[in-house]
Amino acid sequence: MINVKNKLDQSEIIELLALCTFSDSNRLEETIQNYKNENDVEIYGFEKEDKVVGIIGFQINETQMELKHIAVSPPQRYKGIGSLMINAMINLKKPTQVMAETDDDAVDFYRSSGFTVYSLGEKFPGVERYRCEFEVE
Repeated sequence: MINVKNKLDQSEIIELLALCTFSDSNRLEETIQNYKNENDVEIYGFEKEDKVVGIIGFQINETQMELKHIAVSPPQRYKGIGSLMINAMINLKKPTQVMAETDDDAVDFYRSSGFTVYSLGEKFPGVERYRCEFEVE
């Protein structure tokens, strides 16, 4: 795992963040600027063969880690990289709780990673959202 906050202009990082922002160019640019300019958000990358194939972005509030973005390049999915990134950040940052909000596309990932999942209902018309919580032992 490497800190990629100073590499946010690299195409492989932008491509991974685009997966988190549904390729909405305005939202993508806003996300990149937030990581560049805000001191309280961090972003790390998972390297495989000298290429960043996964990213995890988060904010720490006291002992709670809130996951903001997590993505793995499509050819590298279903190999455990997402869970490895979460565990690496838990070991590095030592939170007592990890939180995330997600949609139907990623809720099973969080369930399989040991998170407890709560429905938040439809926050947007036709889009159910979920709150995912993990208590660190």
